[in-house]
Amino acid sequence: EEVLRLAPDAPYKVHWPVVGGRLNLQGSGVAHCARQTTDDLENIWTWALEHKLQLTRKERAQLSAVLVLPDTFCAWEIKEATDILLRKLGFSSVVVHQESVASLFGSGASVSCVVNIGAQSTTVCCVEEGQVLPRSRILLPFGGVHLSETLLWALQHTNMWQYGACSPHKSLHDAHILDSLREEHLVLGEEAAQGMLETAQFVVHGSKTDSRQYSVKLGNAGRIVPMGLFHPLMLQTAVRSLTPPEEEESAEEAGVPKLARVDTTGSLHSLSSANLATAQTPTQPAPNGTPIPEPSRQAAIAGAQVGLPSAEDEWRVGEITGLDQAVVKSILSCVGRPDLKRRLFSNIALAGGGANLKGLIEILEERVLMSIPADEEADTVEVIKAKVDFSHVPWHGAVLLGVLDFARDAWVQQEDWLDGGVKVGDSRKYSIPCNVSSQLFWFSTV
Repeated sequence: EEVLRLAPDAPYKVHWPVVGGRLNLQGSGVAHCARQTTDDLENIWTWALEHKLQLTRKERAQLSAVLVLPDTFCAWEIKEATDILLRKLGFSSVVVHQESVASLFGSGASVSCVVNIGAQSTTVCCVEEGQVLPRSRILLPFGGVHLSETLLWALQHTNMWQYGACSPHKSLHDAHILDSLREEHLVLGEEAAQGMLETAQFVVHGSKTDSRQYSVKLGNAGRIVPMGLFHPLMLQTAVRSLTPPEEEESAEEAGVPKLARVDTTGSLHSLSSANLATAQTPTQPAPNGTPIPEPSRQAAIAGAQVGLPSAEDEWRVGEITGLDQAVVKSILSCVGRPDLKRRLFSNIALAGGGANLKGLIEILEERVLMSIPADEEADTVEVIKAKVDFSHVPWHGAVLLGVLDFARDAWVQQEDWLDGGVKVGDSRKYSIPCNVSSQLFWFSTV
């Protein structure tokens, strides 16, 4: 949050270590190799632990950590994150959970179709008793940031936007203004008509003490823009129109299909089968020529034995579909299990900051129900109403998982990790995977 309050002329280059659910190897105006990105992540966590929680390294040696990672992380990214906590930050033990599994427990359900609407991407998958069903994984290349960009595009085209210098691709402050407008004023469903008359106000801070207040009438944009979650072509058109020409040309030259692309603030990221597999490809050079770490053969075999998801094989990418269609496709992938499909349609769990849209629950229930094929027996669709902010759902679930795993046979101990890693056949037998927590263990040779 401190970064978002930086002055436009502050002498800093901002790099986001995680973009679109993956470690960001593209950098933001500067080439970043894999090692630099993990170093950034280590520095952020160290600062948060020492300045926000006042935990010294000596105190951390007496504590265990619950590590919640995006479902889209591949094997070496999981290994690197675990290594940071055990080797560099000095925690005594670590347990690793997928974000979707943590969201399931945070929603208070035992089986659910988890829809995680993040900033740059959205994931949909079905979870049963702490296990992610591999065929149900769907990755959508849009999120909350794309709604913010589309809102700007709509207001500009209706001459409602008076802040002509707004440039979310270049200014973190401008991007934060758009995100705030999205979170506070975009409305779906019956409340949308009232939102049409709403006037939003925001303040643009310049250098030193210079600031100016603006007012904007959202009009139809307040109710049309959030429908982009169900009609992503609208998001694609808007975001591309706001992309600087030089970024568009470089993306086209690379031949990578995209909804949006990495910009100077790291706020937009293209997701395709090509860049989803970037960190999965052994020894692929990073922008500065430093090879991405190649997992050992022993580690790769161990990862396959526990069903570790392959970024290329498990996630269905490339087909940009609406949120309702993605939910239906994900649930219908459970072939031959009609009872499970009925339970999943009745237990849809939302997570992520992008899910905090007014009216989203009712609209999603209605559209999913209308999209169910006639030959399916399911006739009820219900979205779980979380008791907390949707962005906090995975963290509440992580707390529960840390308590439920009382046997602690799924926790990686620091001494084992530092002494050559956790391997198959060790004298200390680890639970692989644990039915309660659906671990994403990565057995590495360090």
